[in-house]
Amino acid sequence: MMDGVIESFVSDFKKVSDLPYLIINGRSNEGGNSGNGRELCRYFIRKNQPHYIDNKEMSPVDNSYKGKIVLLTSPITFSAAESFVIDMKENGNTVLIGEPTAGDTGNKPRTFKTSNGICFRIPTASPSVSPKGFPLEGIGIKPNYFVSQTVSDFINNKDTQLEFAKQYLTTKYK
Repeated sequence: MMDGVIESFVSDFKKVSDLPYLIINGRSNEGGNSGNGRELCRYFIRKNQPHYIDNKEMSPVDNSYKGKIVLLTSPITFSAAESFVIDMKENGNTVLIGEPTAGDTGNKPRTFKTSNGICFRIPTASPSVSPKGFPLEGIGIKPNYFVSQTVSDFINNKDTQLEFAKQYLTTKYK
């Protein structure tokens, strides 16, 4: 969700916009700018919906994606990436697979530096809820299908969650 993600995404979106389904990997996304997540979400929603932060209406882009969407999540998914997950989940056409997110959308984080040079960030805004009532701090977003990486699969270089997602899509949407 960092700077430049929109431009990169828009050029790649044209290559996948007609596919019957997409798997979006949000598992190692530690966030960035929630505005970027909001803009990305517009490519996947099919009708107007309120954005999680300010309840302002998000409208789909003209050529928004019409296929099935799976979004992979993990405890590393947080800040602006978690905000993106909330918007995607609340649009009703996304299935979440993986593990719950971190439970921290950022909430207007502010960076502080101690006199010893140690930096840390803490939320500075009052906690709130998404348009559909999900708390935006302290509770991770639960996936529709909880799937965690097994030790055996890790050792054998198998991505348990991605394999589950592919199996889910090919079984459900033959």
